[in-house]
Amino acid sequence: MTIGKFDLAKLRLTALLASTAVCSAAATPLLADTPVKPAQHFSSPGKRPVFRQEGTTLSEVAVSSVDSEGRLTMLDEIWHADFKVPPHFHKQHAETFYVISGRIEWTVGGETRTLKAGDSVHIPPNTVHSVKVLDGKDAHMLMVYNPGGYEEHMAREEAYTLEQLKDPKLRDELRKLNDFNPTDGK
Repeated sequence: MTIGKFDLAKLRLTALLASTAVCSAAATPLLADTPVKPAQHFSSPGKRPVFRQEGTTLSEVAVSSVDSEGRLTMLDEIWHADFKVPPHFHKQHAETFYVISGRIEWTVGGETRTLKAGDSVHIPPNTVHSVKVLDGKDAHMLMVYNPGGYEEHMAREEAYTLEQLKDPKLRDELRKLNDFNPTDGK
């Protein structure tokens, strides 16, 4: 039996998602003012919650924290050509990214690599990392956030305008709430 390139990528992604889901059985509580919806078993583009973060990403919640009983959030994301995140770490969660298209430069734990379609990166808690999209073109990613709850961070940030998000005090408070810990003091 021959496995095609697409089938192999699907197998890798399935294994990646399965291993990420098994890593955490801890549930993340939802925000008190967030309406709780029943868990969904199926997810389709155009029918999922969509968030736009600071004008640099478009994120669809493919699997929510509610759907996974708090174990993970999976996002289908488009990172725009100017997307970059400075060095930071997370104390309470891990992130796994799978590249669908585009080229992305990751620095994780002091090691820098360029990832392309079919590549993935896993970032455990307390690991310094940074990222930027290359080539002036958008990148398409799947992100698994473990334990779940990333959609709560996105909803919290979307409550503010891009202008309001430039306020250093507000940014610092949101970063603390979102488990985003910069290493450069910014």
